[in-house]
Amino acid sequence: MLNYWNLNDVEFEYLCQDIMQEKLGVVLHRFAPGRDGGIDLADDVNTKNIVVQVKHYINTPVPQLMAALSREVEKVKELAPKEYYICCSAKLSPQKVNEIFQFFSQYMGSPANVITLNEIDDFLNDPANIEILKKHYKLWIESTGILNDIFNSDIFVDCETLLADIENQKKLFVQTSAFDSALKCLEKNKTLFITGNPGVGKTITSKMLVLYFAAMKYRVRFSTNTNDLGELKKSLSRNADIKEIILVDDCFGQAYFNMKESQNAELLALINYVNASPNKLLILNSRITIYQEAKERRLDLLKCFKGDKCKVFVLDMNAISFVEKAKIFYNHISFSGMGNEYFAEIKRNYRYNGIIKHPNYSPRIMEFICSPNQYKVVQPEDYYAFIMQQLNNPKEIWKDEYERRLTKVDRILLQTIYSLSDEIVSEDKVKNCFERRIACEASIDTTINQYEASLSRLLDGFVHHVYRHGEKMIAMINPSVNDYLDGRLIASKLEREQLISTAFSIQQKERLLGKDEFETFTRDVLKSHQIGEYQFDDESQKNAFIAVGIGKYHILDETYMINIWNFLSNPCPYKSYRNEIVCADDITKGILQKDICDYYCIKDFLNSECNYARMLYPFAFEDMVEVLCRIECYIAAEKREEFVSVASSQLQDVILEYCSDLDADDFSPDVEGAIEYARYNNGDYEGIDIACAIRDIEDEIISIVEEEIDEALESLPADIGYHHD
Repeated sequence: MLNYWNLNDVEFEYLCQDIMQEKLGVVLHRFAPGRDGGIDLADDVNTKNIVVQVKHYINTPVPQLMAALSREVEKVKELAPKEYYICCSAKLSPQKVNEIFQFFSQYMGSPANVITLNEIDDFLNDPANIEILKKHYKLWIESTGILNDIFNSDIFVDCETLLADIENQKKLFVQTSAFDSALKCLEKNKTLFITGNPGVGKTITSKMLVLYFAAMKYRVRFSTNTNDLGELKKSLSRNADIKEIILVDDCFGQAYFNMKESQNAELLALINYVNASPNKLLILNSRITIYQEAKERRLDLLKCFKGDKCKVFVLDMNAISFVEKAKIFYNHISFSGMGNEYFAEIKRNYRYNGIIKHPNYSPRIMEFICSPNQYKVVQPEDYYAFIMQQLNNPKEIWKDEYERRLTKVDRILLQTIYSLSDEIVSEDKVKNCFERRIACEASIDTTINQYEASLSRLLDGFVHHVYRHGEKMIAMINPSVNDYLDGRLIASKLEREQLISTAFSIQQKERLLGKDEFETFTRDVLKSHQIGEYQFDDESQKNAFIAVGIGKYHILDETYMINIWNFLSNPCPYKSYRNEIVCADDITKGILQKDICDYYCIKDFLNSECNYARMLYPFAFEDMVEVLCRIECYIAAEKREEFVSVASSQLQDVILEYCSDLDADDFSPDVEGAIEYARYNNGDYEGIDIACAIRDIEDEIISIVEEEIDEALESLPADIGYHHD
């Protein structure tokens, strides 16, 4: 059976309207609650020949349903319809159905006029009624079975963050005309960029589109990090028959303009790849302000979005009807646990019209005002005024909560989470940084578990838990919390400086300081030996950070000898918290400058226990060649033969790997020439030898690759090399 529990009473009424129109072959009109007792649907607003009463009693005991229907009898007598029907979301025995029929037998043709949940479910599961089912997204997505596969890693690949809150989001989702338009755009254009103002529903629309295609047997790939785009593209199946959809949420992000040019190129390469692949789809989304700035700064991006490569879809609240806005609002009310006394204040004198027609209406504000953390601290009679206050001052949506309702400890924890990430961050890291911060606060009692107490107060109001690869992570409940703290810390210099001065993690320092400030900080802490006071993800990251600084600032200090040797024993990239990665080869090249090599005894390192074998292992072909050119002069004569053997062997491996990773799309062979050469005419028939043309193109690409490899190897000493067949 489909999950009717996810429908509120209005959604169930719309469902029954569609079902009964199909069953009866007439158009039915809806009536607002309370306007006409005993009527939810009728064929004519005046004569009311056919009347349908809808009862969404799925969570209510059957005796209560029977009592409610018995009270309808007198109302129906006054209406005196020619035909009366009841649709209810309850499973009823034949005896109960017959009992209901006896209530209204004067206006019912038979007990079949009582449509129970089982009959509704049978109707919707009939393939002939699939279009009606599809109109009701929540039920349709249930019917596909995809929600049973939600944690199937063969379908949802690397999607833990995407799926973290999918159940609740699915329940709150309303299938608006904007969603339908976005779906049509994606089906037509393959690549869709969704943009709009903060809070209009870009992320939930993107997620529901992904869920739709997952139900259509697409594999899902998900990312919120522009650093992953190259790897994301490589991870897609090369099998043209495999259907895949990729979602890059907040694809520009807050730090987009710190992206390297290569990352920008990877975004365009991903778009081009999807457009060229018949069974691949791509959804990107970003806030409209960042999108507009991206167009100004990246002309290649502007060209892509202005052309046919990527359809831009602006999610605009003004394009959504008042009825759809009302559905969104009512959905949040229905699943919030809000008491009737609050809802009565909204309905009084049709006040809801002022809410759904407000120029600042957005789903985000509806979510905020319907949160139990918000309405429970407001008296019912003040609730409407509270809502209007939020709508009139949407940029201040978190201000009152932050300043008036959070304790000092709560604000410190929230600032700590903000200082660590725009997205998600390890709970262990948050706890460590938070406890380091409160240790500096004499007024806070550290003999009790302030972290657990504060987190329990912030959960579901400001932050929520997310699980990634089995690890418990923390994220802001909404991006607008980060936006608020951004603005607050820009405006409050003292608050910002206090947060920076108590930052315990390099990750915090890098996020909070400007780029030039962080450069100065890095140089100073390395020269003063204070780097040991800061937290890193692990020792490898710490070694890489130190190695970056030493190469950049030419710091010669024996304190870091062990860090340099440890880095060279296991070269790894430094993963910056500014959405940048300093590659292991770039760090290594910085260290291999002569004065640094001499000071840190790199010669001794290389000749000790064949360290060059471990050092070379992580490098790709071209980077390995450059590193070999830099270190070969430090190899002792008695180690030379062994060094040459190891270097040549590893060169062979990386060259083979380099060739296997090449993409034919990256080359521009003379295709027209190959086709022309492959033409033939035997007098009776003229054509093209396709196999011959393909061989010629492949041979040309192979020749180009061999020339590139030979050219790179020319810089190496004669005894080191690789000879291709």
